[in-house]
Amino acid sequence: MRYWPRLRQIGPPTAMLMLRSVFVVWAAMAGCRPPALRLPPGLVPQASPDLPPGQVVGEVVDSASRSAIVYAKVVLLSDSADASPSSVAAAGYTDEVGRFSLQASNPGLYVLQVRHIGHRSVQSPLHLPDTGGVVVSVTLARDYDLCSIWPDFCE
Repeated sequence: MRYWPRLRQIGPPTAMLMLRSVFVVWAAMAGCRPPALRLPPGLVPQASPDLPPGQVVGEVVDSASRSAIVYAKVVLLSDSADASPSSVAAAGYTDEVGRFSLQASNPGLYVLQVRHIGHRSVQSPLHLPDTGGVVVSVTLARDYDLCSIWPDFCE
């Protein structure tokens, strides 16, 4: 009760500024963060001479929350017109922290396909150089059509 009389003596604009400052400090101590900006969905490859030839490593994250997507299916397809099982050069799943590692037999042009239930799939061309591998960052957007049908799945 002793603090309110001081606020009245200071004046309304300064009192509001003081209360706003107290709230900002309280919010920072409580762990509140401003909302993160959404990442655009897609695939960002980067050549890495430190990796063995033909190796593709990376991570898969959610565009809205930026959190890792666990057990997303990652497939490296040989660059051909069909997507038949015979065109699969390597395949795997992301681990508990959203990381994956694939090994192609030859350098060249491939298609990297990433799928996860509740997210829109991404498919993009990927060039594997003759020397070194590729580090890939994949961002998947939520499939809000599925979320409207099954909201518990998308939380």
